[in-house]
Amino acid sequence: MKVAMQEPVSVRSFRRFISETLPAALAKVVPLANYQAEQVAPSVCRVRLTVSAPDGPVTVTYDALPFPQADGTFFEDSKKIVVMTASSNDLEHAEIKAVGEQLADEILPRLAPPPPLAPPPGS
Repeated sequence: MKVAMQEPVSVRSFRRFISETLPAALAKVVPLANYQAEQVAPSVCRVRLTVSAPDGPVTVTYDALPFPQADGTFFEDSKKIVVMTASSNDLEHAEIKAVGEQLADEILPRLAPPPPLAPPPGS
């Protein structure tokens, strides 16, 4: 009998955050023209985003962002780290958050539209 293996919850959580949650949230605060997230190595991902600007599109690339290993762990200083939290010690009733939900809790409230552009000097 073949058993289908699913990705660990922390990998699914991170993938959902980096490819769905984050770009949707960014699009609410900036004119997001393009967004790409891709895993480029077993524990590394790249995010490239393009924002429309008055002088033309601006693209920013974040290389070498951490990405969970296939087993759901991250590496930091040669140590394996599992990024999961529970809202209480009563795990039967606790809210469990994987890395993607924790990143959303931390990052999304901080996203804000950029300030308006200042007019060019002398105008």
